[in-house]
Amino acid sequence: MATDVSTSDVQFHLRTVGAVIIIVASAILFATLTSAIGRSLLASAGVSLMDPEPGPRALLDALQFIGFGIAVATFLQFRDEWDLIRWRRPTLRDLGWIAAGLFGLLAVLYVLSTVVSLLGVSTAESQITAAGRENPAYLLYLIPVTVLLVGTTEELIFRGIVQGTFSRAYGPVVGVLGASIVFSSIHLPSLLGSGSGQLATLAIIFTLGGLLGVLYEVTDNILVPIMVHGLYNAVQFGLQYATQTGLV
Repeated sequence: MATDVSTSDVQFHLRTVGAVIIIVASAILFATLTSAIGRSLLASAGVSLMDPEPGPRALLDALQFIGFGIAVATFLQFRDEWDLIRWRRPTLRDLGWIAAGLFGLLAVLYVLSTVVSLLGVSTAESQITAAGRENPAYLLYLIPVTVLLVGTTEELIFRGIVQGTFSRAYGPVVGVLGASIVFSSIHLPSLLGSGSGQLATLAIIFTLGGLLGVLYEVTDNILVPIMVHGLYNAVQFGLQYATQTGLV
């Protein structure tokens, strides 16, 4: 019956969107819990949390992404959906895609930032950038954190699970676009500045996320966007450190 088909379609869409909501909500929950535990341990050790030193601050960031990792493992284990994550040992071709992806993201960032500037819009500043401006050493601590944890856990969530879920249901185009929307939206709370600046920055993040999603679809290997994401962030932090300290 038509009603049965319609009901089945609605349930299918709800299950798909529900899975995405579950992983994102779980990531936020576990990140909050691991950060809270870290803050409690640091406070008990006599570390000031009002204006922490670069090391403890970076440790709290690391704990947040460890929470992301716990969310990923919990989601995949309880739902038995390990097949969502497509991966294999990197080949020489994959290494080429990693290099191309890294330079591609940096080039796109430069072009989009230039266009936004020509339009007279100032992009929003992230909380990390603001903290790095106050204490540039913090940016150096973030380099190993982003290479080891940030790129890994964010890509597992947004490309592996979110994009994988959307792609399985609606195809790769919707998968890439849907994951990019979720990926950019999750960064909104960390952005400082005006509404137009935040929108411009979200548009840039959406585009960069889309490129990471395309890399995943082309290579069929989650390790490629993981490495590109981690190295891209590391380059950004290194350049910000060099700028803040007068090296460039």
